Amino acid sequence: MARHTLCTLLPLLCYTALANSINRPNRSERSEDKVYPITCKCTAEYCTDDTGECVAESGICFLVAEESRDPDRRGVYEVVSRGCSHVNESIFFCSEGDNNIGHQCCYYHYCNDISWFTKEPTASESYPPTKGPNRPPPREPAFEPNPQNSLSYPLYIVGIFVFIIAMTLGGMLVLRFCRVNREKVLVSNSLVTPLTLPQYITPGSTQNWQSVPSQDFTTSCSGGSGNPRLIEKTLIREITFCERIGKGRYGEVWRGRWRAGGQVAVKVFSNREESSWWHEAEMYQSYWLRHENILSFIGADQRDCVANMEYYLVLNYHPRGSLYDFLHDAQLTVQEALRIILSLSAGLDYLHTEIRSSVAKPSIAHRDLKSKNILIKSAGQGSQCCIADFGLAARSDFFDNLPDKKQFHFQVGTRRYMAPEILDSSINLSSFQSLRQADIYMFGLVAWEIGQRVSPGSEPYQYPFQHDVPCDPTVEEMSAVVVEQGKRPPIPESWSEHPTLVELSRITSECWDKDPTTRLPSLRIRKDLMRLLDSLLRIRDSGCYFTDTSDQGFQSWE
Repeated sequence: MARHTLCTLLPLLCYTALANSINRPNRSERSEDKVYPITCKCTAEYCTDDTGECVAESGICFLVAEESRDPDRRGVYEVVSRGCSHVNESIFFCSEGDNNIGHQCCYYHYCNDISWFTKEPTASESYPPTKGPNRPPPREPAFEPNPQNSLSYPLYIVGIFVFIIAMTLGGMLVLRFCRVNREKVLVSNSLVTPLTLPQYITPGSTQNWQSVPSQDFTTSCSGGSGNPRLIEKTLIREITFCERIGKGRYGEVWRGRWRAGGQVAVKVFSNREESSWWHEAEMYQSYWLRHENILSFIGADQRDCVANMEYYLVLNYHPRGSLYDFLHDAQLTVQEALRIILSLSAGLDYLHTEIRSSVAKPSIAHRDLKSKNILIKSAGQGSQCCIADFGLAARSDFFDNLPDKKQFHFQVGTRRYMAPEILDSSINLSSFQSLRQADIYMFGLVAWEIGQRVSPGSEPYQYPFQHDVPCDPTVEEMSAVVVEQGKRPPIPESWSEHPTLVELSRITSECWDKDPTTRLPSLRIRKDLMRLLDSLLRIRDSGCYFTDTSDQGFQSWE
């Protein structure tokens, strides 16, 4: 069926392309576009100095606007940030944003020097239309077809039959090519050497954007309904797939090499998981997930491989891999373990915090927090991790507006890490706080995983409830252990020999309490861990020691 459809559609499409190309002027007939540097106004996060101005070599200024929340100012759009855009960055700004946020560009001096306007600007309008001196000449319009170069009707008929034969054979070869093993299709024939990825600074950073080689990007919607999203249609063509580094329910994760230099992680979704790709891309592309302990997002793309569609998320690559893999071979000091847990709590607290301001952020529940969804950014004395995989994440604004919360599918995620109230379906769906409390339970299990790798006396790595349930337990099996028997992972005896680990055991125990309302909130957890780390560092710097039961002293832990 797919081959028959292919043979029918491809010739018609190619004929249309041929007819359009007949009237297209030669490349030599086109004149080069001229771009003039212009001066733009900029807010602090996009300025390199204190002047409040920047020079856009690309000739593009941008601003980000939001519709006023004041009922008396409906239709008034307030500018929240502005700055200079480079050629390759314009794809991130020259499009309509989410909901009432407008990402717009203009092309003359100080054209973004406004604080509000009463009509949402478009790419073809200036705001205000006549403001700003020395506006550069507009880029030359595209050439129109020349009717004198059109071919006769009989030649079109001959072209149709030629393309039917050629495209039928070509389509069958392409279909066969797409069915070969993915690794043979995507793996580069050359050796891949580790490089440094060009740093993409997210909005809110005080650093400058770094340029990459010119690419032809377009803005469009993916399949499905909803507002337009930023899709870099040629992004995936700039990446060479090197090796598969993971596989999950949604598809695969590949390590890739960017043509401009550097490595990236590419999350590949199958055709059946379009909704998962769309949901996670929507979460990443918003300004909500901008935090050092949240995995950085580079772009989203999709590609039609004849037989089916593939969907991609391009993310920062961290060579140390997941926390799950890292803990298998790690022997941590108390300070290293505490820093990893603290960075995890910082990322979770940022997700859970609702920000009410001109640029508001809803509270976000991850709903699948586990060691495999946490990546190690750095190890040693400056250990850091970041939270990944937002395919099941939920937003408070969406949840609060559900007409019937009983229809909300709450029993999702990894069953081994599910909170008791989710396992026995007793969760209170009248409040979004219940989803955050379930995240706290999962955090307690992950903190226990990290703490058990502290030396001396660290035992072989084990994941939660490893000896109580099978490798892939059912909801009923987990409920019998966690709810009916009330079991929790055992606290290692060695923790009682170190005051910091004693306090850590208290925190984890309060996180996985059976009663969700008594669990610690994310902000309290982060502050307690910061206090623990500060005490640990002060004890170390003061030269004080204490004696544990093995008579090895404080230094044996550090």
